[in-house]
Amino acid sequence: MLTLLVACTAPFPCPPDQLLAADGTCVSGGSPLDTAEPADTARDTSDDTGEPPDTDDTVPQDADGDGSTADEDCDDGDPQTFPGAVEARDGRDQDCDGYVDEDVPDLLFDLADPRHAVWGLGANVWPDADAWVDPVTTLNGRLVRAGLGPVWDTTGVDVPLGGGASDYDAYVASAMATTGFGSLDDALTTSAEIDRLGLDLVLLQWEAPSEMEASGVLRSAYVEDYAHLVAALVGHLADNGIDVPWLEVTNEPDGSWNTQVYPSDYSALIVAVRADLDARGLIDTRIAGPGLSTLAQGGASTRFLDALTPDAVAALGAWSAHGYDDAYANGDGVTVFRDAVADFSARTREVDPDLPFLLTELAAQDPSYHGVATESPLTCGDWSSTEGYGVRMLTYTLLALGEGASAVLPWQAADPDWGGCWGSFGMVDVEGTARPFLATLAALAQALPDDARLVGPDERDPAMAVAGFVAEERFVLALANPTSEPRTRTIGWTGADTLALTSSVGVGGASYSEEYGFEDVTTLAFGPGIWQDTASAEYFADDDARLGGAGEAWIILGDGTPITDFTLDAWRWSGIESGSFAVEASEDGVTWTPVAVDEAVESGSWDRVTFTPPAMPAGCGWIRVTWPTLDPEWALELGGAALDLQPGPLGVPDPGPIGAPRTISVEVPAESGLVLVLSR
Repeated sequence: MLTLLVACTAPFPCPPDQLLAADGTCVSGGSPLDTAEPADTARDTSDDTGEPPDTDDTVPQDADGDGSTADEDCDDGDPQTFPGAVEARDGRDQDCDGYVDEDVPDLLFDLADPRHAVWGLGANVWPDADAWVDPVTTLNGRLVRAGLGPVWDTTGVDVPLGGGASDYDAYVASAMATTGFGSLDDALTTSAEIDRLGLDLVLLQWEAPSEMEASGVLRSAYVEDYAHLVAALVGHLADNGIDVPWLEVTNEPDGSWNTQVYPSDYSALIVAVRADLDARGLIDTRIAGPGLSTLAQGGASTRFLDALTPDAVAALGAWSAHGYDDAYANGDGVTVFRDAVADFSARTREVDPDLPFLLTELAAQDPSYHGVATESPLTCGDWSSTEGYGVRMLTYTLLALGEGASAVLPWQAADPDWGGCWGSFGMVDVEGTARPFLATLAALAQALPDDARLVGPDERDPAMAVAGFVAEERFVLALANPTSEPRTRTIGWTGADTLALTSSVGVGGASYSEEYGFEDVTTLAFGPGIWQDTASAEYFADDDARLGGAGEAWIILGDGTPITDFTLDAWRWSGIESGSFAVEASEDGVTWTPVAVDEAVESGSWDRVTFTPPAMPAGCGWIRVTWPTLDPEWALELGGAALDLQPGPLGVPDPGPIGAPRTISVEVPAESGLVLVLSR
């Protein structure tokens, strides 16, 4: 809205009780331009009756404060309705153009209705190394999670079973006086870096001494002992100047790899820890729990939440859990994680909606990626070193924040150099090399303002993870597209004036592979003369996944995404000469160009042949394979194919004014993400 300010160069020429006539003279009473009706038709601050000024004497009002006056606004009682407003899908005319629900954006954000506070990102760190400092700094970290305490079974100090709080004070002091992992020296070194960087600590107590367990499970008789131990650890750290804002009393109590704790015992444990902390005056240390290994798999969240007594809920300062749910997926990890974090968030809100939610461990372990099996980071595989992993981690982070998480802490900042395989989850590997997902998450973290609050779209995006964050003059919009297709969205917002795009960062967009098996030929484009081989079991164990072809039959692979390389696996009778297949490439799916291929042959009664191109023509998005005309009994059979795909250079919107005042259109390429900052 344009406002014009008019400056007066001279005072009004008539006395207060007179009016200015058209001929420039001052006259008493009504204006000479008024008619004899009792309304002020001249709009000159009076009417013919001598009554006080009418309402039509004033500048038109803006009753709802949306910047449009009553004579412009089609609903001056609704601040979301005015000329230029963004349409919503609600059967109303928001932009006052006489049309309803036209040009509704794909995703609509109400910037005047933020949800929970978003503290930011952090990471899990190891206390005996400093390799975590650089990645956490790059991530603009807000919290770190660390186990600042020893592995109790390695200290050689006797556990005072059945003892009181003072007995465990002495035990912890003696155990941490020893050298090695988890010593007080390690804790002081790590704490000094945490303080220097201005981070909050989430203290992790890994597990109980084995004397308190039976077959790896905390014995109910020692719940009080374990509570004294945990509180004594926090007290000992506090006595040495180490602040503990957040505490997880044990790691993943639903699992048997550390100390498993039954749900009812966990409820009693956090009540006892809270009481011991309060007795020590450590009322500012808040317990985050239950810290389960998954958000929703196996029903653990239901069992633990149902077991919490009112006293246990009151003992908690935050909900916490770990996001490894996609380990149970097989190529559909995004859907599994989306459902799991929504389920956990909904269940915890039912118990206590006012507690913040900390996702204290997050990693991606989905064993299949667009049909391609990957090597899990759990076994030191290279999945975590791909751009796809970076996009997956951004996707999960946005989904978690969108479902109520205040902070997300990836597992982990840096891989420990302890020899052997300790996983390859680090943002930095043991050689100090940063993995791509550090930059991916940093693009989001560095854009978030300190006092950000989440704003979600009016409805979930079916394919992408999308979240918005607002604070004062800034709207941060983050989108992650983990699919193999580009996605275009129009984004609209209400509750704020016109915004300008001030920065944009793109992440991901690297190549990925698409594998084709032929169990279901209906998903492919193929020409006449193709059949599925189910009649040669004596030769092939996996006949149903093999296609035969003859009579110039053909099959097309690809979806238009640029193909950088491919392999084709085929079988042929050894009497058939090389060069039998014809392979062609196309940019448009209509015009085809021959592609030379090398053939690697594994000889036998039927030769197994692997076809690969020495070079690919630029820009081709489809591959066509054509069979020669042969006796069907001896025809070539195609067993599988893999295409290496490259979505192309990642483009981001240019900063600057936005065409429509409150909408922006963005394209997010396959396997990529965008972080946009819009400001007043």
